[in-house]
Amino acid sequence: MSSSSGFSNFSVMMVKLVQWKSRNKRGSTSSIEDTESHVDFSLFFNRSFITLILWLTTVSVVVVVVVVVVVVVVVVVVVVVVIVVVMVLVVMVSMKKTRKKKDHSFPLPKSVSRLYIFPPAGQYIPNQNQLIFQSITARLPIKRSDTSILQTSSTAYSQVPILQVVY
Repeated sequence: MSSSSGFSNFSVMMVKLVQWKSRNKRGSTSSIEDTESHVDFSLFFNRSFITLILWLTTVSVVVVVVVVVVVVVVVVVVVVVVIVVVMVLVVMVSMKKTRKKKDHSFPLPKSVSRLYIFPPAGQYIPNQNQLIFQSITARLPIKRSDTSILQTSSTAYSQVPILQVVY
């Protein structure tokens, strides 16, 4: 409390001294005490005014920090949401493509009585037609006991064998 009032008194005296020096340069012969009635700077050095300034400064700094934190959090949330949406879309598209590939081949319509299957290149092993047939029948709607209906032939256009499933 005493330091605040000391600071206030010192500041008032400094202002009065500056005013007195400026008047003396102009030729005035007034004393320092004469300026006390003309200028009252006690409001600017009052403790409540300094407290108000400090409080406003603190509040403004806190508001700026809160705004910056909110902006950073919003940006992070938006980035995470965009990444999650992109990942979900990629998974959905890949699942749709996988489903389309399966849907083109299977299941078979009920009216089909004979199915010609061309195995993809590299999957046919000579003299091991049974292995290829077993991998195909695992995906076809035919019974396991129907393995005897497998027939193998080749076309005139290529040497890739055709697996013929009759049911």
